[in-house]
Amino acid sequence: EVVGVRVEKAKALNVEGMARAPLQCTDWLTADKPTKALALCMDIQAALDSGSPETYMSALAVGYDGTCSAYQHAALMTRDVHTAKAVNVIGDSESREDIYQRVGDVVVAKLTELAATSVYSDLLEATTKGYVWENNLVSKGIREIVKRPTMTVLYGLNEHTLPSQLIEDKKVPTMDYAKALAPIIWEALESVCPMAMELRNWLRSSARVLAEAGELTQWTTPLGTVCSPKYYKYKTSRSVRILGRVTRLPDYSKQDGVIVKKLVDASSPNIVHSLDAAAVHLTAVRLAEQGISNMTFVHDQYDCSPADAAKLSVILREAHVELYSDNTLEALYAGFKELMGDQQHKLPEPPAMGDLDVEALMNSPHFFS
Repeated sequence: EVVGVRVEKAKALNVEGMARAPLQCTDWLTADKPTKALALCMDIQAALDSGSPETYMSALAVGYDGTCSAYQHAALMTRDVHTAKAVNVIGDSESREDIYQRVGDVVVAKLTELAATSVYSDLLEATTKGYVWENNLVSKGIREIVKRPTMTVLYGLNEHTLPSQLIEDKKVPTMDYAKALAPIIWEALESVCPMAMELRNWLRSSARVLAEAGELTQWTTPLGTVCSPKYYKYKTSRSVRILGRVTRLPDYSKQDGVIVKKLVDASSPNIVHSLDAAAVHLTAVRLAEQGISNMTFVHDQYDCSPADAAKLSVILREAHVELYSDNTLEALYAGFKELMGDQQHKLPEPPAMGDLDVEALMNSPHFFS
């Protein structure tokens, strides 16, 4: 039903007007990605003008985007069915899950409970799209408010940095509002996908144990790439005075231990990014093996030429199945234990594995869509 509505809406657009006179027919400016919308209109019109739209060769990129890919990797690592459903790792064509709205609904429910207090009453009002704060800051609704926190919680966001993120993104006008809203969002994140948050916490705890033992967090991706971010402290070689300020220069030949906080904060984002990269790598190799050379990737956005889009849809899914066919979480844990040696008993146990069938993602139309 949703797809049908979108198709009818697209058919009603003045594509020719925007393509031929974009400065006069400016409807394209209202799109989420205006220049991309205009390029598409121009390409459609060029195909029609060619006299043979069926044989027209388009140079536009067709893209597939993962549904909150950090959570997708978390679901596949832990084989957690609950998280997998929330981010369309498994599912059908009848419905498309929206984890941002799920988190938003939990936040709204909590704000409704607390609405007797003015600050929470104002925040509840701000969940309505179009709400305007006193300083003319416009709220686009709860989904937009919680979207970035949800996306970035496995990429380094924590309870302490969330208020600053809300201010930086102009979701609320003051730090008082941000500090009131942040713990509610955090609780919602923990309730919507508890296994993903448990995985995040385990990675951070493991990194802390390793760091306090003087070890870097090191792991090997399913493709065999060894990852070992270097967060070392260094002894000072000399101090110099520049424009009245003293600067201490590190001596990179003299390590002085590891930076525990950096290793902990970077553990989850670095590991998830390495798995993102492995998925891109394997997808690119498989595309090349099929003779497909026009491709571009940005994180979890996979693009190719329109003629190759159907193949890309299958290949990227096959790549993810291959990556997670073995127990990636157990491999991580084994690597950490090897680093710790006879102190491995200090490491926390990883989250319990669920019973997700990884191959089921092959039949999930909204895994990447």
